[in-house]
Order: sequence, then C-alpha cells, then structure tokens
Amino acid sequence: MSFRSSTSSFRRSLLLGAVLVLGGGWAAERSEIEPVAFFGGWKLARKVRALEELERSRPVDVLAIGPSYVDTGFDARLFSERTGKAAFNLGIAGTDLYFQALLLRDFLLRTCAPEAIVWGIGDVPLTRRGISEQYVDSPAMRQLRQPLGRWLFDLERRLPHYRKRRLAEWCGWERSVPELPIDDFGLTRTAKVLGAGSLEPAPETEEESGDEEDVGGAHRSDAIPAADIGQALACFEEAIRLARERGIAVYLVLTPYHESVFAQSNYRRDMLRGRYDAFRRRLTGIVRQHGVILVNLRSCAAVSPEAGFFFEPKHLNERGAAATTGILAQIFQGEPVQASWSTLPSPAELRALQEHAPPGAAPDTGK
Repeated sequence: MSFRSSTSSFRRSLLLGAVLVLGGGWAAERSEIEPVAFFGGWKLARKVRALEELERSRPVDVLAIGPSYVDTGFDARLFSERTGKAAFNLGIAGTDLYFQALLLRDFLLRTCAPEAIVWGIGDVPLTRRGISEQYVDSPAMRQLRQPLGRWLFDLERRLPHYRKRRLAEWCGWERSVPELPIDDFGLTRTAKVLGAGSLEPAPETEEESGDEEDVGGAHRSDAIPAADIGQALACFEEAIRLARERGIAVYLVLTPYHESVFAQSNYRRDMLRGRYDAFRRRLTGIVRQHGVILVNLRSCAAVSPEAGFFFEPKHLNERGAAATTGILAQIFQGEPVQASWSTLPSPAELRALQEHAPPGAAPDTGK
C-alpha cells in the first residue's frame, strides 16, 4: 500500500469519526435524555432543560434558588400568574449555600438576565450532605469555573457519554433516573408534596430533605463539603454583589415552618443555644450592605399554624407553597415587608418561641 493511499484512508477514517461524533451529539441534544452525568445529578439536569425550554418562549424574569424549601415550596407558575412576570424554580433539594452561590455566580448570571432572584435560605450555610459536593464537582460546574468555561460548557454538555450510558437506557427499556414530576416552571411535585403529611419531627441529623443522587452508580452518603464556612459565605456574598451590580433585585427568603417546630424540635433547641446566631448576623450585614430584601417567614401567621400546608414540619406541600408564593408575589409587586418578617430572628419567631415555652421559662436566644 502506498503512502498516499494510507494517508487518504486515514483522512476518511477521521472524517467518518467526526461525522459519528457530531451525529451522536446532534441526536443526543435533540433527545429527551438529560446529560445527568454532566450536571452531577438528574434534578439539576432536568431543571436546566426546563428553564431553557421556558426561555425559548419568553425571558425568565424571576429565578428562585435554594434547597428543598424552595424546590417544593415556591410555585413559580402561580407567581407568574399573579405578577405577570415569568418565574422559574431552580431549587435543588439537599444543596447548601456554597453550591447555590456557585450556581448563581457561574451559571445563572452568565446565561440569564432576570429582574430578580428569590433565594431561599437554610438555617446553616453548609451541611454534611454529599449532594452539594456532588454537584460542585460535576463536569458542568468545573467547566464554568475555567477561563473559557462558557464555551467548554456549551460544547461538552452535548457529548453523548454524559447522558445514559447503557443500551437498555438509550432504548427506553430501563430507567435509572427517577420519573420526577417537575412542572414546566421547575416546581417539584411528588405524592408527599401534594398532601399533608404526619408532621412527625425530622430525624436528628436532617438539615434538608433530599438524598444523594446516583450518577454512574456512585453514592456519596458520608461526604463532607469541600468548602469551609468562610469560603461558602464569601462566594455567597460575591454572587449577591454581582447580581446587585447588574441591577437585579435579590430577595432572601426564609420559608415558613409549622408552629410545632417552635414547640419541641431540634430547631427550637438550636435557636435557644444560639447555633444560628453567627450565620444570621452575617446575613443581616449582607442585607444592609447590598440592598437585599429580607423576608423572614419562618413564623408566618397565615401559614405556620396550618397543618394542611405542610408534608413535614419544615417543608411546605402544594397548598402551603401556593399560600407562601402568594405572599411573595405581593411583596414583589410592592407591598412592604411586614416589620415582624424583616429581621433575623424575626419578632414573629421570638413570639412563637415564647408562646410555646414551658411554663415559667423564657426563651434566651443569646441576643
């Protein structure tokens, strides 16, 4: 075989390989198969797809981010109907403040131009749940942190190997990704969210509901967040600063808890011991420095007493999400935040602790 024929054969092989790769990427991109491995989990992959589909019809004006409190507790469809602004729920159960800040700073502020961010805040900035680290370490988030990250992100997310990897899954014979009912506006709707639960206290070690997701068969049940609290808070403040510099309003929201949480729970115990004091002081400073709107609904007279609004003492069901979203829609439209919701802790929280204190006891929040 001559050198020329060998070179020609090699070129044809390269061309064929390129066609196959491009064709596979084209087919995968137009399929309904999310790049789960690329995003680090099926929920983020599915929500990003839903967000992009919504933005094809109209720009998204309001983005909600946060942990499970937002994932199941912010009805973006209802918010859109009440305000006339397109809203989307990008809350991811089990995630902490560090991942949420990276998501806003490195992805959302680069790909969207919202008028407002609704950021649902947990009680602590970091948790020991592996799901946040799983997302932070995903190819998507790693690429976005690179100098050419946006270009690499757009390129790599289309590669077929980041999607389902087995023939049975590609052909639809088997599914490893749960059929999670996320509506067109990002709200997670599960059976337990649709109705009231038993309102039994959450397990001692739980900070959020939501478990590690299976990506390529690996679970991270004992993972510890890579970032320390200082790094998480610095990233959080940077994301807020960037949003405010672009004229984006930021609402820090603490969603309602059922009134039983203030009577006898880990939350009550930790409040009285001052576990949340340092984090809340930092939040208060950020609110004042950057012109953020604080809406502390932890104890909300219109929601917290209603057992039918919760599927778990700290988590709203569909009815509770509608009631809470209605309050946020009114505030977004210009209704002033009530004085009882405007501080950390709020007067409403302190009253709830006092009302549910044992006879003769007075709550000491360490203030």
